[in-house]
Amino acid sequence: MKDKRCPICREVYTPISGHQKVCRRCVIYYYISGTNGKSRSFYQARQMYLADMRDKRIKVSDWPMAQGCEGCKYWRSLTGGASASACHYCLDEERLRPCLPGRNCTVRINRKKEKQTCEFSE
Repeated sequence: MKDKRCPICREVYTPISGHQKVCRRCVIYYYISGTNGKSRSFYQARQMYLADMRDKRIKVSDWPMAQGCEGCKYWRSLTGGASASACHYCLDEERLRPCLPGRNCTVRINRKKEKQTCEFSE
């Protein structure tokens, strides 16, 4: 199955079936009964999720890094610092990425480890 981005937690997940709308972690926020049946709107479910994360004192990003992006040559810092990073595929290649980020990314290129050399002066 093709990866999707959960509309509630905004993380990338691989759906089990074609009918799956949210990731497994967000099922409790989306469905009123908890597993299946009548559902809330994505907006209501997102608000419940954010309130729950606030109560647990967990910071939530609108577009979190997908698992598997670390180590890719396109995954770099936004400002030169280590505070926020993003995929720079569209900037480097001048076109949109054809897939979602994460472990099933089709354009991922592993970053080469640079050799460190030491020069001693006398």
